[in-house]
Amino acid sequence: MKFVFWQNCPSIHQIPMIRLLAQKHEVVLMAEKELSSYRKSCGWTIPEAKNFQLFMKPTEGQIRKLLDQSADAIHIVVGFHLSPLLRRILRENCRRGCKVLVFSESARIYATSRLCRYLRHIRTWLDAFSLRKKIGGVLAVGEVGTRYFSGNGFTRKTFEFAYFPECAMIDCALLQSENMKPKLIFIGSIDSNKNILLLVSELLKRTESFDHFTIIGDGPLAQELDDLISVCPQMTHIPRVPNAEISRYICQNDILLLPSLWDGWGAVVSEALLCGTRVICSEYCGAETLIRGNRGTVFSFGKGLSLAEALDKELSAGKNTPERRKSIQEWAEDRISPQSGVQYLKEILGYLYEGREFPLPPWKR
Repeated sequence: MKFVFWQNCPSIHQIPMIRLLAQKHEVVLMAEKELSSYRKSCGWTIPEAKNFQLFMKPTEGQIRKLLDQSADAIHIVVGFHLSPLLRRILRENCRRGCKVLVFSESARIYATSRLCRYLRHIRTWLDAFSLRKKIGGVLAVGEVGTRYFSGNGFTRKTFEFAYFPECAMIDCALLQSENMKPKLIFIGSIDSNKNILLLVSELLKRTESFDHFTIIGDGPLAQELDDLISVCPQMTHIPRVPNAEISRYICQNDILLLPSLWDGWGAVVSEALLCGTRVICSEYCGAETLIRGNRGTVFSFGKGLSLAEALDKELSAGKNTPERRKSIQEWAEDRISPQSGVQYLKEILGYLYEGREFPLPPWKR
């Protein structure tokens, strides 16, 4: 079986699954453009294509040749509207009668205007009208994405999916400190969507309840953030960390904080769970579907548990015990690792093209 992934740029959070898939199948990744300077500044690097073919900034001739050579392949296209080129490739594969899946996060329908939400719903219904009979299905990111696409014309064509990142396995027990107060970490862009300033304001009221708060990231609100935390020696801002070192930072902390107004998934949540670190995230983060039981707390911007209440709950629980960290880590390795992602993708293909049973996502089994 051959797989062709069509992306706007190489996603470091999809590469681990692609590499694993390539161990037993022919795999091609066609990326329309290279990593942006912003992604590079965040520590992203162009992946090594050791066991799969990688085409960066392909020519029209290369695209045409790949299409001609991949009539029987499984084509996985990222997004319905990420770029005119990907849109054209999606429609061309459908015209040729190829097996096509669309990997997509939900359109942003929260923390935006009513008109924008309305127009995005209309556009998705038009996509469903023209494409739902031609594509195999939508690999919708998180419960948020599943509700969105199922409710906008892709009923019975939607599969709850995820990013399946790799995380360096570190013996987190070796990184435990004697301080019994929890250590906190935020990783992401320093902007209004990530809601970092509100988070810091809430934590400044609770400095007696945590040991240290590490903030990793850069963005337009960086100076305002630095001014805000300058009064608190328990808070440290690190603008950039190479992606290869993120796992060690996460393992050194007890709780990852991601209070975003909107996140299609939030791959750092998956990375945190794979490190055995519990999570506080918002209901509008796609990866909130993973946060149940001892793995952390999801807060609401509406009627549910507030950010302040979620912080109080998790801070009062203290540090992660080695047993709790191991429990979270083992659950994650079994449910959201690249290995489980590959197996789940094959189960979806079995349902679509071999008449097998409809698969549940591994984190809901």
